[in-house]
Amino acid sequence: MFTVPHIRSFCLFAVSVFFCGACVSCANTTPELLSSNATVIFDYRDDASVPQMRLSVFAETGSDVRRAEQIRIASQTSGYEWTEEEPQLIGSGNRQWAGYTNFAVPESQQFPQGQYDLFYTDAEEHTVQTSFSVAYPEKLTGSKSSDARSILGASAKEMLAVYMSDGTLIYYNTRKPEWKNDDSIWNDMKLASSIRICWTSSDGSVVCFMPAEERPSSAGKE
Repeated sequence: MFTVPHIRSFCLFAVSVFFCGACVSCANTTPELLSSNATVIFDYRDDASVPQMRLSVFAETGSDVRRAEQIRIASQTSGYEWTEEEPQLIGSGNRQWAGYTNFAVPESQQFPQGQYDLFYTDAEEHTVQTSFSVAYPEKLTGSKSSDARSILGASAKEMLAVYMSDGTLIYYNTRKPEWKNDDSIWNDMKLASSIRICWTSSDGSVVCFMPAEERPSSAGKE
């Protein structure tokens, strides 16, 4: 089985949370997965180049996510597989997820579309399995940034990603009503260093990141 390497740059869509302590009583409990889903990311670094392609995959757990040890995904159609030994952990209210945002393919290759298996392994080496699907418009793989919105279609939605100078994502959501232009974003988000417009499919399974817009030297000055 061919294993495609993965990279560790540019973390998207995940807010790592700190879980303190360990759940000793759960040590011998088989992990429970409630669902899994994938987002195909097309990353346009400039206006002239075709996008870099990544896959973000997360599994929602019904058991203690702090015990997540490894996430492995495998394409059912191609036999390719990817492994992440340090899953990212997310918590929101009473829900929790483990996954990875930067599964990647070698340059000029694509993620196979279709069904994938996800294997979730905990600290006691218990492994459970679930599945998810990957689908995206083929035209995006060879497109330029100016084409992305039209390829996604009329139902494409705009999101904004705002970053600090060290690459930390500090905002990812729809444009606030008071943000009429970029200047209003810079004035509101004092720590922001760059902005990226993102076009997403209606169900959020495909996201196209437009080239970054850097903060002008004059932004935020009185």
